[in-house]
Amino acid sequence: MAIIFKMGAQSKSAEEWKIFKCKMNRRSGACDEMQIGFAAPDTADSLNVGDAFEMIEDGTRRFAGTIAKLPRKYSGKYERAELVAKNPWSDLESIVFQQDWMKSDGVELSTIKRSKVVLGQSADGQKIGVGGQLREILEYAILCGANISIGEISLDAPMLLDEAKDLSCSEAIARVLKWAPDNIIYFDYSAQGAPSINIKRRGALAAKTLATNSGQIRDVSITPREDLRISGVSVKYETENTAEDNTWLDVVEDKYPVDFNSTSKNALVMSVELAGSKAFCQSHKIVCETIQPNSVSWWRKRVPVLKENEGFSIVSSGRDDSSLPRELVSGSISSRMNFKTETDRVYATIRYIDENGSISTREIAVRLVATNASTGTYDIWTASQYAEPIPQGLAKAIYDAANQLLFDGQIKVEGGKSEDFMGFSVNVQSEENPDWASMNSAVVSCEEDVFKSMLKIKFGPPKHLYPDNIAELFRISRPRKVPQDAGSRSSGKVGSSRVQLDGLAPDTNGAQGDSKYSRMVIEGDIETHGSIDLNSDSLSTEEKIAIREILLCKDGKLAKAKVLMTDPVFLEDGQ
Repeated sequence: MAIIFKMGAQSKSAEEWKIFKCKMNRRSGACDEMQIGFAAPDTADSLNVGDAFEMIEDGTRRFAGTIAKLPRKYSGKYERAELVAKNPWSDLESIVFQQDWMKSDGVELSTIKRSKVVLGQSADGQKIGVGGQLREILEYAILCGANISIGEISLDAPMLLDEAKDLSCSEAIARVLKWAPDNIIYFDYSAQGAPSINIKRRGALAAKTLATNSGQIRDVSITPREDLRISGVSVKYETENTAEDNTWLDVVEDKYPVDFNSTSKNALVMSVELAGSKAFCQSHKIVCETIQPNSVSWWRKRVPVLKENEGFSIVSSGRDDSSLPRELVSGSISSRMNFKTETDRVYATIRYIDENGSISTREIAVRLVATNASTGTYDIWTASQYAEPIPQGLAKAIYDAANQLLFDGQIKVEGGKSEDFMGFSVNVQSEENPDWASMNSAVVSCEEDVFKSMLKIKFGPPKHLYPDNIAELFRISRPRKVPQDAGSRSSGKVGSSRVQLDGLAPDTNGAQGDSKYSRMVIEGDIETHGSIDLNSDSLSTEEKIAIREILLCKDGKLAKAKVLMTDPVFLEDGQ
């Protein structure tokens, strides 16, 4: 047996390191440890806590980790140094699990890491099972520097959304595995690179069989755990839904077996709260009026200059962009009200007489929101939180994990190695106890004295997850916290008292074109001044008054002047 220890930058045999003691303790869901003792304490002086540590036997790596402790021991006769190395599970214990969440600065979304986590949910807000959540935790730990690789994860059990804060990666793994208590966690050190972590269902473990008469077994102790068997599982999902001032409770039961009575003995009954739906109502009160471009009163309400003018008429009218019959006068129309809305321009040519008697023709126009809606109040329900979906098959998954008869015990094996049993289940052939030959009990820990070639195997329910009493099993879901803002992980949006409404609101914009006068009357002070009356009705169709230059006699001399006049017309004799 050739054993090499790599510690820090040094690689030496056990004899060169002067190691007199070497014990390995491998456990499911906890740190594997190796303890060695140095006969010469100065041999360990070059080592430091945090240095890499490996044990290689006959060319195969059997342990890898880092140095965690370097204690010194003194007695009256001697001084010795010891070393404790831990495997990469310690990395999982020292890294706080964080998830990607979206945050908003009011304009753009960006990603941040938060130690407030929602287990059972992917980064895009979708539900995931136990296996998917375990991979996310392990992948995050690797990104943070954990010296592990991901091996086989053979768990596909459903789980509930579970909100937690400031969990280490190891705590997050244990919390997830509560929903699949029939599992075993172990490391494989034999491959090159980072040690491989494996998480398997008890039913997926290969079995190793030992015989009591083989001479290999030194000691055996086995206890059937009938006290841990359950008669059935009832999961009662309670959802509290809210819509404005109304709140109601909905309860859905998932049980297995389907004909099992939850009032029976050893029944596992769980009340599970799910995040319920929350909704509020928006009431839209709108006023709509018919669009009447040929109506004098309709135009008078929309063009301010015409409100006081009683003497105008509509020469022509039309619309540019829409044929919808009504306009939105007040309120707003949301797209969820299922009405059509369009921005339209309505125009007309009008003729009117002002206070001076001037007759004018003018182009006017108004922009408005055209619609096919009618006056009324319309309610729109908006969900501020969607109900958490009910997991499928959770009762059956827990029943399958907890209903089997488990055997709890330990075996001392001479000449055994821990890697021959970690990740396996064991059976024991015994003439006195034939049930042991098919117990398929999962190995949960191995204590190996490497130099003495003695191995103590412990098997049974996984101690890191499974209770020693069935009463404790009933508490699986009690630490769970129902997430209230799981949707904000992928959207960056949380509940708010502000509601953004879409749709269109009234947009009336009256406009006037240039006036065209048929008669213009210019007046000064009526008591002291006269008036100028320019009336195009006094002219014939061919006549046009304009400023023209004429010749005239002034002070006996020929002069010229500009006057407002029509073109001169020659008169026939006698006219």
